[in-house]
Amino acid sequence: DNNNFASSLPQSANWNPYIVVIQNSPANEVQLPFLIDAINTMLTCCLQIIYQKSIVLLYYNRKQYPLSEHHNFIDFLKLNQLKCSISNTVDSLYNIPCYYEQAKVALQLGLQFHPKQALYFYENYASLHAIQVASHYLGIEQFRSTRLIDLQNYDKRKGTELVKTLRSYLTHLNDINSVAEDLCIHRNTLFYRLRKIESITGWTLNNGRCIDNIFFYLHVLDLISAQTE
Repeated sequence: DNNNFASSLPQSANWNPYIVVIQNSPANEVQLPFLIDAINTMLTCCLQIIYQKSIVLLYYNRKQYPLSEHHNFIDFLKLNQLKCSISNTVDSLYNIPCYYEQAKVALQLGLQFHPKQALYFYENYASLHAIQVASHYLGIEQFRSTRLIDLQNYDKRKGTELVKTLRSYLTHLNDINSVAEDLCIHRNTLFYRLRKIESITGWTLNNGRCIDNIFFYLHVLDLISAQTE
């Protein structure tokens, strides 16, 4: 029960726990109990169970050492073809089911959009999840941006990559050199594309609120694309 469970946890206000779900590959012949033993040697600050054919951990670390920096653990995941998802920080033991759902959602969306990665954080997929939930009740088409549709249609007519350029520009936080390198184009070509994007959409790419809206519309586009694949 919760009392016995709580007694096994550190009595500190700074233990920062979160729920971790580790999914085994269907092609992997390594058994889950063996994987748990191996994980215990790397992650000493955790409690674990096998639930619905996955390993579920309550992970906590007093040293503020996130799993994203635990290179041995990440290498272990890749070596054993495992996928791992991580919830936001648990605020109460009574809310653990909610954070378990977060980890499951991160795993589902991570596998869908970034299948080559081994580690998925819910905070990186929270916006997608929110749009998913809202579209379940209202229909995702209501969230589409006609401006982004115009940009897509221009790409289709002209054979350009303006949507891809826009996504890279936002992903690299407006770092021109990084965007140009990512797209393998000259800086001047990038500046031309950005001006074209603003001309077609009417968006101002140096406006913070506008950038927030574009991120939202790109998430909607991703979910619509995933539904039609």
